[in-house]
Amino acid sequence: GLHPVWIMFALLAGGVLFGFVGVLVAVPVAAVAGVIVRHFVGRYRESSIYRGADGG
Repeated sequence: GLHPVWIMFALLAGGVLFGFVGVLVAVPVAAVAGVIVRHFVGRYRESSIYRGADGG
């Protein structure tokens, strides 16, 4: 799940940027963004760049 601070930030940002509709879609959009970020962070941590392996 999302941390309550991120939910409050998403609601505030959605409301300021897009009004009532932004408030309605802010939490689902934030959840999707969180899943995408976690996916790419996981891939980065598995990469040779993160582990410091010599690539050449």
